[in-house]
Amino acid sequence: MATPWAEDRADRVRSFPWYRRWLDAAVNSHGARRLERKVVASGTIVALSQYTKESLNNRVDGDPVRYVMPMGIDTVHFRPRPRQDTAAKVGFIGRYDDPRKNIGLLIDAVAWCRRRGHPITAVLAGADERNVIENMLRERGLQDEVELHGDVDHESLPDLLSGLSAFIVPSHQEGLCIAALEAMACGLPVISTRCGGPEEYIRDGETGFLVDATAPALGQRILDIVLDNSLRQSLGTGARRLIEDSYAEQRTEGIFWSSFNEAFPMAKAA
Repeated sequence: MATPWAEDRADRVRSFPWYRRWLDAAVNSHGARRLERKVVASGTIVALSQYTKESLNNRVDGDPVRYVMPMGIDTVHFRPRPRQDTAAKVGFIGRYDDPRKNIGLLIDAVAWCRRRGHPITAVLAGADERNVIENMLRERGLQDEVELHGDVDHESLPDLLSGLSAFIVPSHQEGLCIAALEAMACGLPVISTRCGGPEEYIRDGETGFLVDATAPALGQRILDIVLDNSLRQSLGTGARRLIEDSYAEQRTEGIFWSSFNEAFPMAKAA
């Protein structure tokens, strides 16, 4: 499982009209929570992160979620490449129209940097509904400084990442954030809020930075990376090394079969 049900929906529910929030609180959420508890307690559950494992186990007795298997990253496809763009550019790939992703924080951080005289730009990819984001950009005068893309096919992702100085995770909550791991495999440092899954692989000063969810905190770390080529390269090297050691497909395949054989010993014997 990637992320608990309630945490995944919290921000979207807040955007509902009042009558839908009432219906969700009175009916939908109770049924969904019961179903989640039943599923978690009924079989062998493998979580994508330690954060997700602990969150799910808090919902039922007995800690039934025993295994953590991070998503394996293709370290051949996602690998460091020469930077295609030397501009000070940061980015995020994912459903940036999802309120949980808190993309407004990234936009505000870019605005914070630019007010201090640093021409930071950004790339957002992975969403088709752009109205809310476009409104944010117009309000901040950043419509020409932030590129908006829809879904990017798997083959093109490394090329998009190779134009960035850093990958940003501004989210309220993440079960893992696979896109950040793919960015790290490409040799990019990651700056993330303390939002769950990313806290397991972002090591301050080694693979990136963890920050408070404020524009000045995020903006300052963006400047630290884009203005210091040596730091950027050091963090990128550390990020790639961590992916190779802990998140490469070969590594997670071994975790999967170890968990599978323990959960289903008869299948192993057969």
